[in-house]
Amino acid sequence: MTVIAQVKKIKTGQPILVEWVDAADDCPSPEGLVWKDLSEAQKQIHTVNVRTIGFFSMYKGKTLFYFTNVDYSTPNEPSIAIEGQIPIGCVTKITLLIESSNELSS
Repeated sequence: MTVIAQVKKIKTGQPILVEWVDAADDCPSPEGLVWKDLSEAQKQIHTVNVRTIGFFSMYKGKTLFYFTNVDYSTPNEPSIAIEGQIPIGCVTKITLLIESSNELSS
C-alpha cells in the first residue's frame, strides 16, 4: 500500500510513528542566511532520516498534519497542542501505534 493510500485511511487521533526524510545544512545561523556561491551551499546540504511520534490530525494539500499532546478533560471535545506537519512526499513509512493502557505499542 502506498503512503498516500495508507494516510487516507488513518483516523483522527490515531497514534502514529512517521519515518521521513528532511533536508539539513551544516551552516550555523547566521552563516546560512548570507550570500554565498551556489556550489558552496550545495556542498553543505544533506538529508536527515527522522522519526516522529504523534497523533494523526489530517491529510490535506499533500501534507500530513499531526499533534503531540492531547487534553481529554472534555472527552467530547479534546484540546490539542504542539502541532506539526510533514510533506507527504518526504514520508517513507507510517506505523500505526496502538494504545494499550498507559503504553503504546505497534
